[in-house]
Amino acid sequence: MTPTSSGTTYEQGDIVLCDIPFSDSTGVKRRPVMILSVSTYNSRTADVIALAITSNLSNSDYSVPIEDRDMVQGKMFKPSLIKVNHIFSVAKSTFQRWLGRAAPAVVAKSKSVLSTLI
Repeated sequence: MTPTSSGTTYEQGDIVLCDIPFSDSTGVKRRPVMILSVSTYNSRTADVIALAITSNLSNSDYSVPIEDRDMVQGKMFKPSLIKVNHIFSVAKSTFQRWLGRAAPAVVAKSKSVLSTLI
């Protein structure tokens, strides 16, 4: 997250807390996500492209582990998984709080796993 005179620009690798809709559209749940879209896209649109993060470590298919040591800013309070197969567009207006930024290696690994899916 970079403050600018016109607002805030979110950067690739930023982790934010936001309201995520259930896949069946019956409600929302507040969850952390990692922003995958680049800052130029993020600064020009009302949305970002993001990956869901879960602290449920039981299903690691198509996931990238992340924990506190994988953060270059902020803190991960629990070992978690970035669910690369849960990619979606999310409105920046739903962001509740900036939690930190993942290390470039975590972002690169997430993009690598995503490339196996598309």
